Order: sequence, then C-alpha cells, then structure tokens
Amino acid sequence: MSTPERTSGVNGVIHDIGYQRYQGPRLGKRYAMWSLYVHSLRTAFGLGRGFRAKLLPWSLGGAATIAGLVFMIISTQTGLQVMGYVDLIGSLSYVVVIFLAVAAPEMVSRDLGNTLMPLYLSRPLSSADYALSKLAALVSGVFLTLAPSMVVMFAGNAFSTKDGVTGVLDHAGQFASGIAAVAIHAVVLAALALPLASLSGRRIFASTLVLAVFLISAPISQGLAEFSGAPEVPGMIYPVTLLNGVDHWLLGGTNADPGVWGPMYGVVTLLLTCAAVGLLLLRYRKVTS
Repeated sequence: MSTPERTSGVNGVIHDIGYQRYQGPRLGKRYAMWSLYVHSLRTAFGLGRGFRAKLLPWSLGGAATIAGLVFMIISTQTGLQVMGYVDLIGSLSYVVVIFLAVAAPEMVSRDLGNTLMPLYLSRPLSSADYALSKLAALVSGVFLTLAPSMVVMFAGNAFSTKDGVTGVLDHAGQFASGIAAVAIHAVVLAALALPLASLSGRRIFASTLVLAVFLISAPISQGLAEFSGAPEVPGMIYPVTLLNGVDHWLLGGTNADPGVWGPMYGVVTLLLTCAAVGLLLLRYRKVTS
C-alpha cells in the first residue's frame, strides 16, 4: 500500500505509486531532429498510412522516372539525345510543384492545425530545430522524386554507348550535372514552399498558397517579358524560369538562356533561398511566442 508523504508548506499529499525515474541514455537534440526528419520524410510519401496518402507522391515520382526512361529509350534507339540530363530536370519542375503542394502541408499544417507545436518544443527541440528538420525532409523528398529519372537515363545510356569507356565517362559527367540540378531545384523550391505551407493549419489552404505562387508568378513574368527590352530580367520573377536560367549558367542547360544575366540569376536564387529560410525560422519563432 502506498505511503503518503506530507509536503512542507503545502496542503496536500504526494503518493508514491511505484513510478521509477528513467535511468537510460538521453539521446538529446540530434536524435530528436533525426527522428523528426525521418517521420516527416515518411509523411511526404505516405508511408505508414493508407493507399490514398501514397497515391499522388508515388505517382509523381513514377511519372518523373518514366520521363527519364522514355528519353533514354529514344536516345539509345535513334542515337540522338533529344533532351539532356539537366534539361529533363528543368522540364519536371511542374511535377515538383505539385509534389510540394501535397507534401509541404502534410508536413507542417497538421501540427499547426492540431496545436501540436507545444509538444514538439517542450524539449529538447527549439523552433529552429523543428523548422530546419522539416525543411531537410522536404528537400530530401523532392530529391528522391527526381533523382531516379537521372539514374534511369544514365544506366540506359551508359550500357548502350558505342564509345566504350569514353562514352561512359561522358554520360557520367552529364549525370553529375543532372544530379547537381536536382539538388539545386530541391533546395530552392522546398525553401519557397515550406514557409507558405506553414501559414495555415488547414491543408487545403496551405496547398492553395503553394500553388498560387507558381501559378500567379508565371503569367506576370511572361507579361512583363513581352514589354521589356531585356526579357531575361522579368524571367527572374517566375521560380521555374529562374532555376532554368541557373541551370543554363552553371550546368549548360538549354531550357532558358539568361544571356549576360546568368550571374544575376545565381545571386537572385541564393538571396531568395536565404530569405525564404529566414522567413521560415521567423514564422516558427512567432508560433511559439
């Protein structure tokens, strides 16, 4: 039977009901961030949930991979490279936008809508730790959606090349450029999408915000380009054109030629990404304040 112990200075009784203190290892902040990252990445692809949650993200990844397979088959059968590795990634930007409109709200809107943030941030996570873990998971999700298309293209082209080791090395260099384009697109687009998704605790509104940025900026950019003496400048307004210009400047892509504005495209991309990450951190600081 429990033995009551009377507290000093307080009218009450504390009962010892047999609970023991945790004596095991305390894994700390890094493990908490890793666990949140893994959970968020699984959420992006619907793992651990029903078929409907998996349908769209896996379909988008499958569509990107099939696109790589189709262009690889055309290249190996005709000997003509209709679309390069870097250009393929630029052409798949719309796949990424749809993925972000689905995955970003799943990662953050549920926690906001269900008022779970105080539980996450009780300890040892800070608001910045939470935001950066979510961002890393979203970047990884975009990367895993696009990267298989690069692998398929490289595998098919490398095994079918008639130029021997020289041909394999040539495709390996193009493959490396394609993977670099995947990483750039993943970081920039995820950094833009997550702060937008975090503005609403309802997934439908969060998805609308993510889509609206891309759907509205595209006609604005194209309209200004029609009346501008330097059409490359308004192209920086639309994230897809901006990234395609960076691909051309850094990696030799051909989807968008920024001309002499290539370095400026790179600077704008870097500043835009840093600003988006800063707004994300500020957003979650306000959530907990």
